[in-house]
Amino acid sequence: MSRKILILITIIVTFLATKGLALEVRPQDASGYPGETVTVSINVTGASEAIDALGMDLVYAPACLSFESLSKTALTANYYMLAPNELGSGRLRIGGFGVVDSFSDSGILVNLNFKIREGASGDCEISLLDFVADLKGATTNPAKVTIYSVPSPPSNLRTASISSDKIELAWNDNSLNETGFILERKTEGGTYLQIAEVSTNVPTFSDTDVNPNTRYYYRVKACSNSACSSYSNEISPAAPTQDATPPLSFNLL
Repeated sequence: MSRKILILITIIVTFLATKGLALEVRPQDASGYPGETVTVSINVTGASEAIDALGMDLVYAPACLSFESLSKTALTANYYMLAPNELGSGRLRIGGFGVVDSFSDSGILVNLNFKIREGASGDCEISLLDFVADLKGATTNPAKVTIYSVPSPPSNLRTASISSDKIELAWNDNSLNETGFILERKTEGGTYLQIAEVSTNVPTFSDTDVNPNTRYYYRVKACSNSACSSYSNEISPAAPTQDATPPLSFNLL
């Protein structure tokens, strides 16, 4: 390779890396539950041809998120293609090599879709950087993905007592973050319907809307503000029976 070509490459890389430091990114936070897909929107402004042509690195936590898809909206025309490329070690490269026809400081909106991995909890932070200027530390403010915990399901749903006019239920509360419990009931061959909401840390319920000689089936789940656990075990207590005690009779003299 000739000396002139080496000098030209050095000038181009230095120029791109220097311009890349002008990057300004405004990421938007997201939140969701394990198994859900969340979208992190990143508005890139004040960028340079280095960002548009050579791409950006997305740094994310592989223990928390898995990349699914990308979409972008160019706020001005003639942007270079934007496409993902997995690099491993928790890095995703966005963009590619090519010629940029023109560039404007108006910005570009990148929507990145991630699936929250099962078992993940806490917060994941996503940072974006110009990989040409990577060694210069041209990182951005991170976008935070808040991962909510799904409550653990109740267990050992059981009958505490049965009488002619009520069925007392109890269960084990296995969650530390529920806001309450939802009780559901059905009859033989029927469909489960919600019959009650019970406050947090109250693992009991008294069903007083029962008919004699009718068999009921019950299940319960723990819920937080926007997600519920799986159901507990199903139980079918003995049907309440009509009180057979005859009424007292009096002879009036």
